Amino acid sequence: MGTIAISDGDFQKFREFFYRKTGIHFESSKRYFVDKRLLERIEDTGSASFREYFRHAALPVLRARNCKRSPT
Repeated sequence: MGTIAISDGDFQKFREFFYRKTGIHFESSKRYFVDKRLLERIEDTGSASFREYFRHAALPVLRARNCKRSPT
């Protein structure tokens, strides 16, 4: 697998998503540690990029949230 980089915009998107999901906010000073963990997860899941990984990680969560809001 080639080198995968997480852009500033992607980092912000993940940070906001993570905060909405968990209530945990991490400062930009922790980016090295967050990137390292994300890159491990990207590699472990066989994703080709951060965006591919994020789609697979975030979409099920967002769909589940939308299902809970839908009238039955």
